[in-house]
Amino acid sequence: MSRVVWTKDEKRVVEAGLVDAFLKYATMGRVEALRIAQQQLPMERRGKITHQRAFAHKAMIERAMHIAKHSRTTKPAAPPTPPPVIEPPTIGALFEQLIERITDQVYERVNARLRKDFGQEAERQFDREFAKHNVDLRRAMVDSPVVKPRRPRFLIIGLLPAQAQTVEMDFRGCNVDLVFLTADEAKSRDWPGADHVFLMTKFVSHSVQNKLYTVTMNRSLVNGGVSDLVLQCIARLECYEKAAA
Repeated sequence: MSRVVWTKDEKRVVEAGLVDAFLKYATMGRVEALRIAQQQLPMERRGKITHQRAFAHKAMIERAMHIAKHSRTTKPAAPPTPPPVIEPPTIGALFEQLIERITDQVYERVNARLRKDFGQEAERQFDREFAKHNVDLRRAMVDSPVVKPRRPRFLIIGLLPAQAQTVEMDFRGCNVDLVFLTADEAKSRDWPGADHVFLMTKFVSHSVQNKLYTVTMNRSLVNGGVSDLVLQCIARLECYEKAAA
C-alpha cells in the first residue's frame, strides 16, 4: 500500500479537523483523532493511520490539542485524567519521519525555484501534480518489535460495587489492571496477587488492615474517599511507567 504524503494545504485541512475532533471529545486518542480529521480530504488522499503515523505528526496534533483546549468553554472540573501512555518510536517510525521531512524539504525547494524562475502558475501546477501521486515509503521502513512492559495490577479493597465501577470508568484505556474486593470479601477469602494494594481505611475493619501488613509491603492506606483513591492510583501508575521507561 502506498504512503500518502500530504501537501501544506492538506495538512492545514487535517489540522482544522483535529481541532474540531478535540473540541468534541477532549480525551480522544491521537490515532483516532487523526483518522477522523483526514476524512476532510478526498478519499484518494487518505492514508492508513497508525501509531507511527500519529507520532510523525506529533507537533501538528499537539498544536491542535492546545488550540482546542483554549477554545473550549469553561466546564465543571472533571476528575483528573490519567496521563497518556507514550510508547517509544520504533526504528520504522523514525525512518518514516526522516523520509517525510526530506520530502517536505524537496517540495519546498522545488516550489521556491519554480516561483522564482517561472512564476506563481508553475508553482500551482507543481502543487497539483504532487498531490496526484503517492510516495511509496514502504522500502524505507524497517520493522522493529515494540516490547511493551507488563501492565501493573492494583488490588483495591473496601469499595462498594457501584464505587468500584466508577473507578473502573476513570481508568478505562489506561495501562493498568484493577481488581476489587469488598470489605466482607477481604475477610473471608484469599487475596489475589497484585503489584500494589490500596486499602480504604474508612470502610474496612481493623482485622482487614492488620491482614494487609502481613500480605505485602507494596501498600497504600487511603484515608479519604474515591477521589483520594483515584489520585493515589494515578501517582502510583506514574511511578510504574517511569520505572518501565
